[in-house]
Amino acid sequence: MNIKLKLCAVNIVFLCFSAFCAAQSNDSIIKKSVTVERDFVPEIQSAGKIETTPSVVQPQKTVIDAVYSDFSSPLSLGGNIHPLSAATLLYAHRAGDRPGFARLAVGFYPNSIADFSYPLIDRSDMRLDAVIKQRGVYNEQYYMTTTAQLAFDKYFDNLTLFGGLNFGYQGLKYYGENYNENAEELYFSRLIINDPTVTYYAANFPYNSVLIKDLDEASKFAHFFRAGANLGVRSAENAENWRYLARLKYGLFRNTAGVTEHFVNTSGQLSFIFNENRIGVDAELYNAFYNSKMEINFPQKYGVLVLSPYFEFNQLEKFDIRFGVLSAIQFAGEKGLKFAPDVRLEWKPIPKTLKIYAGFTGKYKVNSMDELFYENPYLASDVRVRDTYTPMEFYGGLLIKPTAGLLFDVFADYSITNNDYFFVNKSYCYKQGNVALQPQDSMIFSNRFDVVYDHSNLLILGGRVSYTLKDKFNFDFSGKYFTGPLKIQEFPWQRPQYEFTLNTSYRVVKDVNLSLTGYYQTGLKARLGSFAAPMKNRLDLNFSASYTYSEWLTVFLAGNNLLNQKYDIYFGYKVQGINAMIGAVVSF
Repeated sequence: MNIKLKLCAVNIVFLCFSAFCAAQSNDSIIKKSVTVERDFVPEIQSAGKIETTPSVVQPQKTVIDAVYSDFSSPLSLGGNIHPLSAATLLYAHRAGDRPGFARLAVGFYPNSIADFSYPLIDRSDMRLDAVIKQRGVYNEQYYMTTTAQLAFDKYFDNLTLFGGLNFGYQGLKYYGENYNENAEELYFSRLIINDPTVTYYAANFPYNSVLIKDLDEASKFAHFFRAGANLGVRSAENAENWRYLARLKYGLFRNTAGVTEHFVNTSGQLSFIFNENRIGVDAELYNAFYNSKMEINFPQKYGVLVLSPYFEFNQLEKFDIRFGVLSAIQFAGEKGLKFAPDVRLEWKPIPKTLKIYAGFTGKYKVNSMDELFYENPYLASDVRVRDTYTPMEFYGGLLIKPTAGLLFDVFADYSITNNDYFFVNKSYCYKQGNVALQPQDSMIFSNRFDVVYDHSNLLILGGRVSYTLKDKFNFDFSGKYFTGPLKIQEFPWQRPQYEFTLNTSYRVVKDVNLSLTGYYQTGLKARLGSFAAPMKNRLDLNFSASYTYSEWLTVFLAGNNLLNQKYDIYFGYKVQGINAMIGAVVSF
């Protein structure tokens, strides 16, 4: 039996065992809220890094809930960049008699947004939703993404069966600048005219040679295709004693160069009450298989099992305590055993007003090509990022809610991470040709990206203030400071040192809503060989206004990048300048 069949068998056994454990949990049901998240097709969003995909996205305003979650953690450690600065499109979709909606917007850049959602089946015990989303930019910065999804739920008294299908397309143009060794913009046409046979080789892949005419990607396009399916069972949302989940997910990713990723994720969760405390275990089994028309420099098979047993102590009225451990076992491709603690403490000396939280935890993140090409679609086609392992992370913070709607959060976070990755412009060295090149042209830094790794020690200091006045006014402002030494790299390339975000909205009258969003990032640098190129600060301000004409129609206007800033999304890729969109939302 080959390794692929063995891994498939392991997945099936793992899923069946999880389902068997779930079937044993026919205990009493008590009303209690349990968070259950439905699988979804990701839009352009980050995986713990700066969100820098050049698509028209919808920044979300944050409304602070009056009830604290069971366990808090600091603000997201990554950034919150919306590179094409599409302002928040506010509307209140009214469910009930009009369960479906469609949204369409066009902009003068030109940009477009199109959304459609409708429940094909909408019964008390069964639901089937169809969702289609499209984002587009149609100029020299061409970018388009389309996703389609079917999501199914079947509700029983004690459990829910769920499943889904999803498909996606992502197309883009490599419009970014290329640079030479002096960090000057390099025009391939000049070198091609002199000698189209000038040959370079990839600096980190010396056997991969390329002609200069093939490196000229200023007018080239790339296309990425995605498909996936998932199937599972979970306990009912109001389950008190036994809680469980068993799920099997499959994802297919293929890029223009012919590199294909088959990614299988089998998940299992099981927990139960023991002497008024909770004992549980979370398990994730990841398998990946790769094939390619081009030569690749990473294993074609990959597998890792992540286990996280835990114990939650619930017998103290003002304390929430969790003890656990994370273990990751790599058994295909890279092999090894990793451990991390999972200890969390919360103390509510004044319930619903003051909470102090702290943790000593760790992480293990599997970086699939599917996710990374969402994070940075300008990656070179042969890049697969290694898994990110954080053996230790310490955090502590203070949540204060002095009055209804007002929340303050201050925190500190220190983490040690192995294989922390940073994006750098892919470099090529001169190999041969019939013309003498200028010395600075002997090295090319292209508009495709590679990754470099390091052992990072990161300290984050941050705070947030949020205020909500019923449904009239919302304000949310946060700031973070990043610092800490690296072992190899001179700087954390293309990441900020300071970051500030603003989200606010105001309902002028019942049917008119205004919104202002913004962000500011400083201290970014890009690596070009031995040169650290400073990047322009990222400053973006967006405004939107919406008018609800009737229960079935809302119209809106959005102004984006109002200050017309020209910062880089990634080094060499400029953000869109000032632009506007107009559109409508129809409920039906």
